[in-house]
Amino acid sequence: MTLVSLTIGHNVAGVPTHDTQHVAEQVARIMNVDAFTAIPCVGMWRGEAEASTRIEIATGEAEAEEIAKRVPYLAYALMQEAIMCEIRPASITFPERAGYQAEEIA
Repeated sequence: MTLVSLTIGHNVAGVPTHDTQHVAEQVARIMNVDAFTAIPCVGMWRGEAEASTRIEIATGEAEAEEIAKRVPYLAYALMQEAIMCEIRPASITFPERAGYQAEEIA
C-alpha cells in the first residue's frame, strides 16, 4: 500500500478562496479517486499562514504515480502556485465491519 498526501492552501493571491469541501470535490474530480480523507489544517506559504486541506489517499504504487501526475492539473483548477505532494510506502489496512459476534464483544 502507498499513501499519497497532498496539502492544498485555500488562498489565491493572498485572498481566502477555497474551503475543505470545495478542495475535496476538486480532488475527487481531477484525481479520479473515490476514497480519501480530507483534513482541515493550517499551512504556511511564503511566510503567510492560511487555512488549508490535507488529503490522504491510500492506494497502490502505480495508482499513486498516476495521482502524482495529476497534481499540476489540480493546482491549475484551484489557482494554486504549487501543491505539496508526498508519496510513501505505508502499512494501511481496512478491516471490515464485524458480524454478529461483535454484539457479544460490545
